[in-house]
Amino acid sequence: EQQVAGEALPLALFSPGCHFRRYALEGLAKAGIPSRVAYTSISIAGVLAAIAAGLAVGVLMRGTVPPHLRIIGRAEGLPDLPDAGIVVVRGSRERPAILRLEAEIVEHFRAGRPLNAAA
Repeated sequence: EQQVAGEALPLALFSPGCHFRRYALEGLAKAGIPSRVAYTSISIAGVLAAIAAGLAVGVLMRGTVPPHLRIIGRAEGLPDLPDAGIVVVRGSRERPAILRLEAEIVEHFRAGRPLNAAA
């Protein structure tokens, strides 16, 4: 669905406090693109559902975008977003299963595989 000139761009965003939400709102405001928060969720499933239903656009980590959705950006007139980092956090207790899981997660990201890809 095409955006009508002058209409506010509907956004599906995570709850207030999320960096992605701030990046979207600040970037669009700085670019002079009117926007409105059409949907807010604490979960990626909720944000993706609103995007997939065609209710809004959202800001997600590239690796979390399912293949049936299209990544949009500068070519569509949207501003660039800042890079976002990710960290792995665990407790001080070194359990073998947790250490193996941590190693798998780190390798997954180093290999550049999307989060929704099968191992």
